[in-house]
Amino acid sequence: MFLEITIPDYPLRTFIKSLIYYKDYTADCNYEMLLPDGSSQLIIALDEAERLLESASASATTRRSFRQYWITGIQTKPVIYLAERAATTLCIQFENGGLNALFGIPAHEFHNDMIDASLIMSHDIMDLRERLLACKDHFQIMNLVETFLLERLLSKDQETAFLSFVAQKLCEENQPLFEVVRQTGYSQKHLIHKFKTLVGVTPKKYQKLFRFNKALGMLQQNEVNYAGIAFDCNYFDQAHFINDFNQMSARSPSKYLQIRKKYPHVLPLDVLR
Repeated sequence: MFLEITIPDYPLRTFIKSLIYYKDYTADCNYEMLLPDGSSQLIIALDEAERLLESASASATTRRSFRQYWITGIQTKPVIYLAERAATTLCIQFENGGLNALFGIPAHEFHNDMIDASLIMSHDIMDLRERLLACKDHFQIMNLVETFLLERLLSKDQETAFLSFVAQKLCEENQPLFEVVRQTGYSQKHLIHKFKTLVGVTPKKYQKLFRFNKALGMLQQNEVNYAGIAFDCNYFDQAHFINDFNQMSARSPSKYLQIRKKYPHVLPLDVLR
């Protein structure tokens, strides 16, 4: 297997978290579970294998089948997919507001959902995939996709500043929403609508995703202290941490730690449930 992860330079870095390319990947399990990481993604398959994915919202379970390219919105529940075999894939992970800035679409329309990218990007994504398939190596692939994204980049300086401010106050400083609302000068309804349109989820859900991912990182340490994680990640208490972790990953922190895995966000599954 070959794996390349690229962090793009600015200005693209403002909207793109990372570009992930892997070739000839075969999982050693039947299914894999992807835990919420707070990102929306554009995924381009560079082989002809079908991808089967399943996500669950509060009201329904969504199953999708894709072969070439699809957009995965920001998720608040795990996504389960049929494990890949000899797969070659390019994954574009968006920062806050990146999906909206690059493609001009309300990000909340993709919350806990997945959609064929051609419905949004039409012939552009078809042309991009054909050009990617013609690339000789991963250097050409990364250069091509960065050029493609830069060409689509819209001027979103004001929205970027708004997102950075709200995310900083809610997540890094753990301020309550009413206090952030006061500082922005917006009404609470307008702030929530604006944030949801740009990011894909409400500020509260984004704050919850941030806490979960910070806790997930701390669980990778050699000595795990649940009470310490709860305190450092701004949960009310240890019970609050465990309950939120269960909601995000469909298992307790102790069960999560018992699973042998290569990547923190990807859990191997032998059966679908």
